[in-house]
This record gives sequence, structure tokens and C-alpha cells, in this order.
Amino acid sequence: ILMFVPRRKPAVAAAPTHGVLAGLRFVVTDKLLAPLTVTVVLFGFLSAGISAALPFYAFDVFSSARIAGLFYTALGAGALVGSMLAIVFVRRIKPLRLAGLAILAFALPLWVLPFEPPLALIFPALFLATLFTPLVNGPVIGVLTKRTPLDLRAKVMTAVITLSTLAAPGGFLAAGQVIERWGVVPVFAIVAAGITVTALLFSFIALTHRDEDAIVLEPLAEPGLGPGRETAGATEALVAEWVIREARLDDAEGFIRAHEAAWDATGLIADSLGESFPFEQRVRTFEDGLAKVSDDARV
Repeated sequence: ILMFVPRRKPAVAAAPTHGVLAGLRFVVTDKLLAPLTVTVVLFGFLSAGISAALPFYAFDVFSSARIAGLFYTALGAGALVGSMLAIVFVRRIKPLRLAGLAILAFALPLWVLPFEPPLALIFPALFLATLFTPLVNGPVIGVLTKRTPLDLRAKVMTAVITLSTLAAPGGFLAAGQVIERWGVVPVFAIVAAGITVTALLFSFIALTHRDEDAIVLEPLAEPGLGPGRETAGATEALVAEWVIREARLDDAEGFIRAHEAAWDATGLIADSLGESFPFEQRVRTFEDGLAKVSDDARV
């Protein structure tokens, strides 16, 4: 991380960041992150049921610790291959769309387990389920990162991971109670049904939001610029930098969004510098910024 992750310039605060619960408050009030986080927590709770049931299933049905180990080997192998696939697909498919489709694909193989199939079907089912897990996790983390202002990013990530982590022990506890009373098959059925419903909910949320909705525009800060200075030229440069960053998309929709971002940037950057732009000056700054981008592109 120290060698390959570049150090970012500090950003102007885009949201209140005070307090330990600031990240949780941001998640709860965000129209996209709030429902996504609920599904992530449910997913963590239900997935714990699989982890609790598999060792018992191996001993109860096959009387073999080796089979239990092979169950987890299939899970791990699927996650490993899925991670390599994620590197390819996250560059080709929009994050929310990819996560919405992948979580549905994760749920389908789980329906094999309640029917107590032979090992020849269990191993592929476990492998295929976790094969799609990285295709969900990667885009979700990306959305959390892009959706959250820089000042709140660490707290939001901590809040979501903490909620998901706290849900897992509840899943283990519930699975143990079900296994004790009714056996392992009801656990597999409940988990398959619950994850399917959760996957449908997650997919609905993901596929009904544009990927552009997952991005929060952050004003860029430049060393040496501060309130009270006349920095019209510097502001134009920052607007141009914003447009260059946002315009790294090949489609027309991305180009339009880049212009919208540039327009918003003129107001946000002016506020961050302590300046108050009249409407006419804001238009001139916007046009000058776009002109600089065009000059840079020709160069």
C-alpha cells in the first residue's frame, strides 16, 4: 500500500464528520447506501448459516472430517477464481449492474443444498456460489468509496463492516438453534430462500440506480489557495482538472455528466476558496475551464 497507492491531495469537507457515529449517520441518511447496507447486513447474517451448517452436515451425513475440509476448499477455490474474474469484469461492466447480477448468480447454486444431493453436486454448488462473491464485494466497496465524501470515507467503511461483522454471530446462533431442533436441511432451505430474497432486493436497488448516482462530487483543494485570495485563474485550473477527471468515460452520458460536474465545481470551489461568484462570473469561469480542457486535449 505504501509503495503503490498514491497520496491524494486533501479535499474540502463535503459533510459533517464529527463524532464516532458520523459514518453511521451518513449511511442511514443516504438514499443509496442505506438500503444497500441493509442487504449487506442480511447477507452476512444468512451466509453465517452456511458456515455453521456445513461442518455438521459433513459429520452427520458423511461421518468425515475430510469432507468438511473439502467443503471449505470448494468455497475458497470459488472465491479465488472469482477474484481473478472480478479483475476482468469490473473494467467492462458498470459496478452496480455487475453486483446486481452477480448476487443473483450467487443465490442460485444454494438451492441444491436443501435436497441433500450427492457430493458430486455439492462441491460444484459451493464453488459456483463463492465464485460470484468477489463480483459483488468489489463493486459494493467501490460504490461505498465513490459515494462517500473523503472526510467520511473511513468512518462509513468502518460502520458498514462493523454492522456486517456483528450480524454474523447472530447467524451462527440462529443456525445452531435450528440444527439442534430440526436438523441441517431446514438451515440450508432458510438460507437459500433468505439469500434469494436478499439478492432480489439488492438487485432491485442496484439495477434501478444509475452508476452515476453512486458518485459524490468532491471539491478539489490545491496547496497554497485559501480564503480571501483572488484566485480566478486558479479556480479555472481546478475546474479544468475536475472536467479532465470526470471526462474519463467514452460514452455520451459520461461526457454530459462531466460538463454538469464542471458547472457544479465552479460553485463548490468558489465556496471552498471563500469567494462569492456572481452568476455571470460563474459562467465565464465554467467556459474558461472547458476551454483549458480543450487546449490540454489538443496538446
